[in-house]
Amino acid sequence: MALTAPIAVPSPRLVTEDVQVPDIVVHGDDLKRVRLYCRLAAAIPAAAVVLLALLVVRLPIQFLDGRWSFGQTLIPLAVAIVAGAVLYLRAELRLRSYHLDLIPAAVVFEIGRKRSYVPREHIQLFDSESSILLRLFGLRRCNLHTSGGTVVVSPAPARVASAIERMIFAPPAIAPADRTDDDS
Repeated sequence: MALTAPIAVPSPRLVTEDVQVPDIVVHGDDLKRVRLYCRLAAAIPAAAVVLLALLVVRLPIQFLDGRWSFGQTLIPLAVAIVAGAVLYLRAELRLRSYHLDLIPAAVVFEIGRKRSYVPREHIQLFDSESSILLRLFGLRRCNLHTSGGTVVVSPAPARVASAIERMIFAPPAIAPADRTDDDS
C-alpha cells in the first residue's frame, strides 16, 4: 500500500459582510392594516363574552317562566359588558407599542411588554402562515425558530414577511478561492 500525500483543496471563504437588506420599517398603510386587524381580533372575543352572557341570562328566564326581575338580569349583563370592554382595552393598549423593524443584522419585534431581538444568524427555520382574517388585511404570521425557542411575529405585513424570508434564505456571498495546490 503506497502512501500518498493529502491534496490541499481550499474551501471557499465566506465574506463576512452581511447581505445587503435595506432597513424595513412598518409604517403608513401597513400600520393602519395592522391596527384594524388587531382591533377586529380583539372585538370578536369581547363580543363573544357579551353574547354568551346574554345567552346565560336568557336561558334561566325561559325555564323559570319569567320570574326573574330586571335587576337580576341587569347585574350579569353589566359584568359581561365590563369584561368585554376590559378584553378590548387590553388588546388596544398592547397594540399601542407595536413596533417591527427589519435591519440587516436582526429582526426586532415589540408588541405589548414583549420585545424580541432575533439575530439573523440565529434563525434556523422560518415558517410563514396566513389565516382568512390575516389574508383579508394583507398580513402574515411569521415563526422564527432558533435554538432557544420560537419567536412569533404576528401580525406582520406581507411585504415585511417576504423581506424577512429573503434575508434569511439569501445565500452568503462567497469569495473566490485562492489556489494553493502545486498543480496549478
